Amino acid sequence: MSIDSDKPKFDGRITLLKLFASLINPSDVAQITTTLNVNGIIITGTMIGMKPYYEAISEKLKETVRGTSEEIDTAVKKDLEEIFEQLKQPPSIEELEKGFDFEYIYLKDAKFYSSGIFFPAEGTYWIGKIDSVDGFILGSFAPIPLP
Repeated sequence: MSIDSDKPKFDGRITLLKLFASLINPSDVAQITTTLNVNGIIITGTMIGMKPYYEAISEKLKETVRGTSEEIDTAVKKDLEEIFEQLKQPPSIEELEKGFDFEYIYLKDAKFYSSGIFFPAEGTYWIGKIDSVDGFILGSFAPIPLP
C-alpha cells in the first residue's frame, strides 16, 4: 500500500481553483488577478480564458517567426494560425453542461518570485496545471526591496 493512498480525496484548494477555471476559461473577457505557489515559486498574474490566452500566444509566435524568405514566413505563420485556431476553441455548451473538467490556469502578465529574487516579465503568458498548485491567493503583490 502506498503512502499516496492515505491522502484524503477531497482537496478544497484544487476544487476552488477548478471552480474559478470553469468560470474564466470559457470566457473571452472574464479575468481575475491571482498569486500562486507552485513548488515554492510564487507566480502572480491575471487569470484569463483559454481563447484569449491562445490568441495572445499565437500572435507572439507569429511576430517572432523569421525564416529565410517571406514565402517561408507566410507558410509558417499560416500553419501556426491553424494550430492555434484549434487550441483556442473553448469547450462546447454540451461539454460545459456535462461538467467539462478544467485542469489548467492561464495567466497573462505573469511575474515570478523565487528565493527572494523577483523576475519581472511584463507581457509574459503562463499556463499551469491546477493539480501542481500548492496554494494561492486572490490578488497580487509587489516585492519590497530588502535594505
